[in-house]
Amino acid sequence: MEDIQEFLDNKVKKGRMETISLSPGGREVKAVFYGQAEPHLKGAANFNSALGARNPEAYYKRGNRHRERPVLTLIAGIHGQEMECMVGAISLLSIIEEGKDITGRKQDELRRELEGLRLIVVPLANPDGRARVPYDGWVGLPPQEMVKYGQGTYKNGELIGYPVCKTIHPMQGNIGILGGYYDDRGINIMHDEWSSPMSDTTKALLEIIRVEGPDLVINMHGHGEDPSILPVNYVPMSVKLKSQNLANEFYSRIKEKGYQTRELSFVRQESPDDPPNSLNFTSFAYHTGAGISITYESPHGFPPCSYIKMQYDYKDIIDIQHILFDVSCKFLKKN
Repeated sequence: MEDIQEFLDNKVKKGRMETISLSPGGREVKAVFYGQAEPHLKGAANFNSALGARNPEAYYKRGNRHRERPVLTLIAGIHGQEMECMVGAISLLSIIEEGKDITGRKQDELRRELEGLRLIVVPLANPDGRARVPYDGWVGLPPQEMVKYGQGTYKNGELIGYPVCKTIHPMQGNIGILGGYYDDRGINIMHDEWSSPMSDTTKALLEIIRVEGPDLVINMHGHGEDPSILPVNYVPMSVKLKSQNLANEFYSRIKEKGYQTRELSFVRQESPDDPPNSLNFTSFAYHTGAGISITYESPHGFPPCSYIKMQYDYKDIIDIQHILFDVSCKFLKKN
């Protein structure tokens, strides 16, 4: 967390930095803004009212946006143990600011692509959760260690694990280690109360989306599997298909580089016996005003097993994210 703050304080010169909220632990949540906003294209209706009018442009005249200036919002670190994408977000900022990524490699083409966007980056949405995690990364470590500090433990030391960790919210009570999933009040922003958000950061992130009307929101996460873009629930079929096209382009690019993927269909036939899907942050970002909204899951770098096809080192993890950023820029320019 201190490294992220040091980068933001010393390296961000071209972007405009803003503190968008304070965490329950009193830590600042910051966003960095690049490119020219176009508030004159904002309509008189909120997004859902505009859809009720059968006129999306009553919310935002996205079609009038300068085609070289689509809007991308990137949010990392909603879960404090998923530091891979925090590093990815900082690498993105480094490319824009200095023309080189966080490893020092020049990234001229990606820099040109990014400079053609209105870009909003939140590199660490949950600093409380990050502050509780004693590791800088998970490459080569046993998955149980991530579970311990990610989803947390009960007072008797038993791992809570996924998805049981979502059966208590806010995560309070019989807790030994409060995992990085949560802020200091035990709130998991991915599953906040949308009718009345419990987290000020949730409110701030949704306000950015409401005001900016981004063409694409990328909600950056990490998991113990191969890289994946997750299906989004409770959005129109046209949005699912567009998101699927973006995911397919990403998968094609990383497979060309020899990486494995975990590909999930955005259009799935549900059984009548299936429990309802959650309306999570990514879904609600669409209903707040995003053109499309996706969840990217980076590999943690755990050793291969029955559900992980290959070993990822830190270079692999960051390179795959650079590919995602490049694919997203190109996708926005042609769509």
